[in-house]
Amino acid sequence: MQSVVKYGISSNQVRDINSAKVSMPAQVVEKVDPATGKTVYVWRTDLLASKQYWVEWFKGLTACFLDLKIPKQLLLAGNDRMDKELTIAHMQGKFKMVVCDNVGHVI
Repeated sequence: MQSVVKYGISSNQVRDINSAKVSMPAQVVEKVDPATGKTVYVWRTDLLASKQYWVEWFKGLTACFLDLKIPKQLLLAGNDRMDKELTIAHMQGKFKMVVCDNVGHVI
């Protein structure tokens, strides 16, 4: 479990060691490796199993966001993550942007 917590910090998933001790253990489960008989920790969610859907999940998302007829605020993990359409819309004042640096996927 120490390795799981250490990975949370080294991968920047979590910034604080105490937070990592609380949040990282719930992301893994114990399994017995059939080849060795040893107990190992594996990720609770197999993200690669959903890879085929990744592009589809985000396709058209910018247009949906910009088409909303309400005041909008976009939280970003870095301003380098905006596509061309979002960049233009932001320059036109179509939404407020808040950049939360150094948070990665946590946002």
